[in-house]
Amino acid sequence: MGCGASKASNNDVADDNNNKQQQEEQAQQKDEAAAAPAPAGGRKVQRTARKDIGARRAKAADERQYKLDGPTLTSDDGWQQEAVIEGGLLLKLTNDDAQAFYNDSADFEMHIDFAFGPDSDITTLGDTERGTDAADNWITAKLVVYPNETKEFIRGAPNGMRGKYNPEALSAEYLAKMKEAAAAKIAEEQAAVAALGIEGKSDAEVLELCAAKGVRFVDPSFPPCRASLQREGIDQEPIADSAWRRPTEFLPEKERNTITLINGAEPDDIDQGAIGDCWFLCSVASLAEFPEKVHDVFTHPVSEAAKKKENDLGGYRVTFMKHGWWRMVVVDDYFPVAAAGLPRFSKNVQDRSELWVAILEKAYAKIHGSYSAIVGGDPLFAMQDLSGYPITRFDTEWKEALESREGSNKLFAQMERYDKAGYMLSLSTPGEDTASYNASASNEAGMEDRYKKAGLALGHAYSVLTVKSFPDKDVNLVRIRNPWGNATEWTGAWSDDDAKWKEHGDIAKACEFEAASDGTFWMEWADVKDFFDGGGCCFTCFDWHDYRIKSALSGGKSSLVLEITVEKDLEAFIIVSQEDMRGRP
Repeated sequence: MGCGASKASNNDVADDNNNKQQQEEQAQQKDEAAAAPAPAGGRKVQRTARKDIGARRAKAADERQYKLDGPTLTSDDGWQQEAVIEGGLLLKLTNDDAQAFYNDSADFEMHIDFAFGPDSDITTLGDTERGTDAADNWITAKLVVYPNETKEFIRGAPNGMRGKYNPEALSAEYLAKMKEAAAAKIAEEQAAVAALGIEGKSDAEVLELCAAKGVRFVDPSFPPCRASLQREGIDQEPIADSAWRRPTEFLPEKERNTITLINGAEPDDIDQGAIGDCWFLCSVASLAEFPEKVHDVFTHPVSEAAKKKENDLGGYRVTFMKHGWWRMVVVDDYFPVAAAGLPRFSKNVQDRSELWVAILEKAYAKIHGSYSAIVGGDPLFAMQDLSGYPITRFDTEWKEALESREGSNKLFAQMERYDKAGYMLSLSTPGEDTASYNASASNEAGMEDRYKKAGLALGHAYSVLTVKSFPDKDVNLVRIRNPWGNATEWTGAWSDDDAKWKEHGDIAKACEFEAASDGTFWMEWADVKDFFDGGGCCFTCFDWHDYRIKSALSGGKSSLVLEITVEKDLEAFIIVSQEDMRGRP
């Protein structure tokens, strides 16, 4: 299964992960009834204003001159630069008669291969290999520049010149060297943690010990290793092995002093990366519509000061609702990285030093056993895991919406009502996800072409951000977000470039429409029904109270009988939860 919205009902669960705080709370509950920590009675939770969404994306793009650290030879020292490969991946640096190169790509090694006339007065510099072309006695100069490297090339006065710049995939030798260096650093830090005497301690206790001793935290139960990516004999979705690095290692040096967990969570923060977990990330994007709820997921059991101290040492706590019970998961900030050392999986597309997206994904992978275990699923289950609230699918409603105008109007009105109530909505497309991380998937050629032309992905989960109706113009619109967080967007009616926005300025104003290649787009309801095959809702009743009681079934009989007495009319959800099989052997 790829990234898409699976409709299987046996989803998502793992072990308790030694939640010390919850064990202590349970011991204090005389009647075994526990109030959940996330919902806060009577508190009003605000959506992120649409005009604010994506504001940091443009600012970050303007401020970020280089993709990586930038050249070490700068204009302060008299060096001038020009891009010699499109997109600025390779910069040529010059200072009087000296030349150098800077590789600003994360995925390529740059091969500079030039020849100079026999009478040229040049000196090769640094790692540049000098030779002679036997055919015409021209002086050859060859240099390889790896990601984020600045290397001097030649100095002097060429008399005749020919050559080329070749970007090539990173060599196996280079990758092995980088992985070996990363593994050695991890082993050193693991030894320092082990020296604290952690045997028999929970992950939370180990983190507390690291914080007390000032030792960088490395997760003992979900370490940065192959098994955390994919467990042999358990996980079915293949994930290639890779090196692991902390943000203090993979971020450009100038961004390392700005590392933070959350700096204004927004749905547009999310960039999916090379793993098929859009079903989870579309739910994360829905939660980020309410930034305060993202903060709740990272609430520390003691204090903000204790939280900061742990974060500074690479330790984080995340709270999920699993098996019907609130569970706190502890993780470190080691992430799987791609060839050049940048994160392979989810990250913040607007601010690389803001970690909440990647930390949340890693904690979700941990509670299920591995990253492979969270490939493919139903976004509604992820919404419930993140919020603790009940969910429903539009299975029957969707069928009726396709069969009659009455059914269509009824479902749209229902979705609009849910959106206004602040509930989280999602949609899914049919077929199998055929993104690069799921190369084994396939669909009918005609179907593939149709969706590609429309700017939509098959077998994919999308979050619904806004539902709006304009009865006087018979227009019903839905604002949708692709967790990929890029320019892969709907191209049909009411897309970013569609003339309808200019024709209907009042609608554009009411929708706060702004064209941007950010993965969010508007669709007319008729097109939503035509291209999507289902959806659902998570009833995020943020101002409600939440009580949970553990029980068991034996011989078809429950160990718990619950009597509820009310003194006045009220609304309530009663949920029966059971352990799911996601991530289990």
